[in-house]
Amino acid sequence: MVARETCAALVNATSADLAYLQSMIDRLSDTIGEVAADEGVAFVDMRDIEGWQEHSGCAAPEEQWVRALNPYGDGAPLHPSTAGMAQMADQALKVIEPLVRARRASAWRVAAAAHTVRLHAVCHGPARRSDVTLRVTGGKGLATAAIFHIGGTTVGADTRAPFALTRSARPLRDLRGSVHAKVTLKHGPVSHTTSVRTSRPKCLR
Repeated sequence: MVARETCAALVNATSADLAYLQSMIDRLSDTIGEVAADEGVAFVDMRDIEGWQEHSGCAAPEEQWVRALNPYGDGAPLHPSTAGMAQMADQALKVIEPLVRARRASAWRVAAAAHTVRLHAVCHGPARRSDVTLRVTGGKGLATAAIFHIGGTTVGADTRAPFALTRSARPLRDLRGSVHAKVTLKHGPVSHTTSVRTSRPKCLR
C-alpha cells in the first residue's frame, strides 16, 4: 500500500503520483484476485491488512512496514521492511490456514467414505431373458458418479443416487474380465475416484 499523503521521505512525489501508484497496485491485485477466483485458487489480498497507512513510508523508520526512498538498511525503496513482511506472512496464514484445515478434513471424510463403497451385481427375470443390475452402495452420501465396466468395456454410468445400471444380460456374457466400477466421491474441494469389484453373477457366466 502507498501513503495517501506526501511527506519529506517521499521527496518530490505528489498526491497525484501516489494515487496513480496505488491505482496500479489495485489493478494488479484485482486482476490476480479475479484469475485466482476463476481457477479456484486462494488469493491473499495484502490490502486487507489493517494499519498500512499508519506504517507507511511517512512513518518513523522503526514503524514503517513499507519503505519510502530510504530503506534504512532493511528492505528496498518502496518495498516492505522486515516488519512489513511479517505482517504479510501473518495475513497469508490467516487466509490459508482455514483452507488447509478444511481440505484436510474433507480428504479424511472422502478417504473414510471410499472404504465403504461396494459393488453388487444381481440377476433378475427369466433365465433365458434375464437382466443384470449393477449397483453401487455406500459412500456415506459423498458419491457423485459411478462408471460400470466389465473387463475393459464400459457398459454404462450413473451420476445420481442410487447409482445403478440395468442391462440385458445376454449381450454382456461374452465380455471377458471382472465386473467393476469406478466411483467418484467429493467433499468440499476434495475429489477422489475409487475402484470396486464384484464377482460375476450367474447370468453373466
